[in-house]
Amino acid sequence: IIVGVVVFLSRRNERAGQIGPVVLGLGVMILALQLIAAATMPLAQGAGVKTLFAQISGDLMLDVLLGVILALLCYSSLAVVLLVATLAGSNVIPAHVALPLVLGANLGSGLLALFTMWRADAVTRRVPLGNFLFKVIGVSLVLVALPFATPWVQTLQINPRDLVVYFHLAFNVALALLLLKFTDRIAALTERWLPESAD
Repeated sequence: IIVGVVVFLSRRNERAGQIGPVVLGLGVMILALQLIAAATMPLAQGAGVKTLFAQISGDLMLDVLLGVILALLCYSSLAVVLLVATLAGSNVIPAHVALPLVLGANLGSGLLALFTMWRADAVTRRVPLGNFLFKVIGVSLVLVALPFATPWVQTLQINPRDLVVYFHLAFNVALALLLLKFTDRIAALTERWLPESAD
């Protein structure tokens, strides 16, 4: 963060100075991740939380729904992902429970964006609506494949905590790459559902 500020202020009028805000933004993101991880750690270590998550049955749809609810309550999907990663790393929840929770957290983040922009104009709400539709499609596709992929995933020699984080990252990267060519169709759909109001 300090490096970004120094570079930007010292070379504000030069092209090199534009690197400053980029470095600053990365620094703030890393700091935010560290703060979220530190905030969720006491929660993950709580006996009540461990007991609650230990009772999860492993039903795909219920786990996804729980992930959505947690994301809405925490107002952050990343906080839920880090919580689930900590619990998985502590062997409180198995992989076949952790991964659907991550999917639910991603779906919950799409709902959060919709709720946040609920009172905005129709044009503004199209972006979070499109984002939510992408997440619904992605979660639906992964849910179909997850029962077949989970046994294979469990054979991998990966720390459960890292597995949760990698799964979250892979889901979002794959979602962006695979559905990128459908952006125009989703945009047209959001325009149909949210037409611009006449002045």
